[in-house]
Amino acid sequence: MAAAGPPEPPRARSDTLTGTVAAKAYAWELRLQDEIRPDFTIDEVGSDEARARFLADHPAEAHAIRIKEEDRRERKAHKAGEDGVNGTLALAEGTDDHGGEESDLGEGAA
Repeated sequence: MAAAGPPEPPRARSDTLTGTVAAKAYAWELRLQDEIRPDFTIDEVGSDEARARFLADHPAEAHAIRIKEEDRRERKAHKAGEDGVNGTLALAEGTDDHGGEESDLGEGAA
């Protein structure tokens, strides 16, 4: 029997996995903006670029995450007895009215 070759090196994460990680990070940012402070963002190397890429590449998923967080905030407010609380997330500075990141770069630049 022939000896097996060396093990294959680990494969790079797929776009789907990377998108899933970015989606979870975005959801946590929104949650922590409610829990800590409205302008909270994850401050790690590459996080700004990852957030911008996620918002640009997955706008429908980002919108769904925002809606889910708004619903959570409304349930939380209702539980606390705060009638008439607006659960709508205020857009963070640097986002457009569709939840995407505004950019100073020209169209097509990444």
